[in-house]
Amino acid sequence: MSSNQINEQGLESNQLREKFFFHWAILAAGTFSLLIPFVQSLENIVSPKLFIAVEILLILSIISSSLRNFFWAKTTWYWAEINAGITKNKKLKDKYHKFALSLEFFSIIFYIVGIFLGLVFVNLNILC
Repeated sequence: MSSNQINEQGLESNQLREKFFFHWAILAAGTFSLLIPFVQSLENIVSPKLFIAVEILLILSIISSSLRNFFWAKTTWYWAEINAGITKNKKLKDKYHKFALSLEFFSIIFYIVGIFLGLVFVNLNILC
């Protein structure tokens, strides 16, 4: 495999990751916006603290997905500067890269835990 093909695949991989987390933020926002009318339609909310926890986790998922895309863009910018010879500061690129990777992890975890707690909340309110 030539270095040109590797560069193209790396670029495509970065674009797919960016699209994934952009759509992940939209998914979390859609889930968030669907839960609010449902909760407003309930007469007696059994566990409001659980609902607040669900909303906070979904908001954190939205924010971390968006921040991940921002820091990934910064990382890509520094890669371009390093490859062009404009800068040799690899520490900042590595810092942004590690932070973006940790945001990826937390974004997905926040959403999964939020959905799980949301299901518990819905079951508690429908069954009671």
